[in-house]
Amino acid sequence: MHGVHGVCRRVPAESALQFSLVPRKAETPAERWRRRALSPIAVAAVLAYIFLGLVVVAKATGHWQTNLPRDVYMDLVSHAREAGHPGM
Repeated sequence: MHGVHGVCRRVPAESALQFSLVPRKAETPAERWRRRALSPIAVAAVLAYIFLGLVVVAKATGHWQTNLPRDVYMDLVSHAREAGHPGM
């Protein structure tokens, strides 16, 4: 067993590896963590929201731009498959 799946299967405590919000102040651990764990869809949505938010801010502040003329850019993109990684 390799990778994350193997690690998750070996963790002894149930729900030990999960994304969750900050716990509440409560008497028991069950009350403290009730409805605080995030589903995988919620985690993906939060990450997408952060990424898209950063892109919008970068575009709004002028950091998401290039000084390349469009024809040079399109020429580079059309030949992108020909370029390889220097280490490969």
